[in-house]
Amino acid sequence: MNILIFDAYYPRFLESATPLVTAGSPDYLTMRDRLLDLRFGTSDFYSRNLTTLGHQAQDIVFNCEP
Repeated sequence: MNILIFDAYYPRFLESATPLVTAGSPDYLTMRDRLLDLRFGTSDFYSRNLTTLGHQAQDIVFNCEP
């Protein structure tokens, strides 16, 4: 099963996280991983555990501009 998880983060959190996430002009996957590593909200809890159960799951934080 393929699962895509859409999430939205508080704008104020994204403002503070953006410099950490975009440092060094990384590619999309690196930025996404850095953002999820901050463990805000549900982070990658669902996708990580669904992957462990044998599903393909990815997160998208749709209001994160970079």
